[in-house]
Amino acid sequence: MNIVTAFEIGQAVFEVALESEAVWETCTACEGTGKVTLHGESLCCPKCHGNGGENVWMPRRWKVKGPFHVGQVEVCVRAPQPHQSAIADERWVQDGEVWREEKYMLVQTGVGSGRVYRASRLYATAEEAQALADEYNRIGKDFGKRR
Repeated sequence: MNIVTAFEIGQAVFEVALESEAVWETCTACEGTGKVTLHGESLCCPKCHGNGGENVWMPRRWKVKGPFHVGQVEVCVRAPQPHQSAIADERWVQDGEVWREEKYMLVQTGVGSGRVYRASRLYATAEEAQALADEYNRIGKDFGKRR
């Protein structure tokens, strides 16, 4: 049996992930200093409590993460199951007469004890991943099955 994988050990890959982002917003009362002056006395800003601003969470958006580097590849091949359909489960891909599942661990997220990624969640180029992220953001796709 000859097993060909989508990605090789050491290859750079990219992920498309739905993430929230905090943006620092400078306090309008103290203009970011954390202090206000009242009757000639410098006081802690009552609006930002001396922080000079606050993190404001932006709506979740699809973003490209990476590059990461493949550190481990796991392939599982099995005979067709009578109850399995091509759209039932994104983990398994029909490959001729057999079903195949590919999983990857990436150097930057831990090999052996880190996060496991399915082949369907990784992309070979930042451009390919960015095109998908842009499309998901355009249509307002929520998190869930991507394909």
